[in-house]
Amino acid sequence: MKKMVLLALMSVLVLVFAGCRDNSKPQGMADATYDIGIQALEALDKYLDGAMNVRQLDNALGELHEKIQALNFTDRSESTNNVLVSSSISHARDPLISIMFDDGFGNPTDVIDSRNKLAELLEKEARE
Repeated sequence: MKKMVLLALMSVLVLVFAGCRDNSKPQGMADATYDIGIQALEALDKYLDGAMNVRQLDNALGELHEKIQALNFTDRSESTNNVLVSSSISHARDPLISIMFDDGFGNPTDVIDSRNKLAELLEKEARE
């Protein structure tokens, strides 16, 4: 009986800690970098949900990439995270050119992969 209670308590604690983690930015990431990354993630989700077309997504990601490039950090950890998120946003734009011109090389799976790589950096859930 004690083992069952202990197991139930541990399960609840794991869920509580997992839930808390999802609502915060990754350690060492500047607020500005995190906010821009979240905006990019939201734009990618809107495109994948059909609420935004490919040109709108490309424009949104381009603007966000310019914003993140303009940030300057003296802290090495913040600078590294900024570069990683910036690079992820830039790479998310790569398949969009092919999709826009329908050349057969870009597809929604590439957009989902790019989105999930950004989500991983931001410690958010992946999308199927």
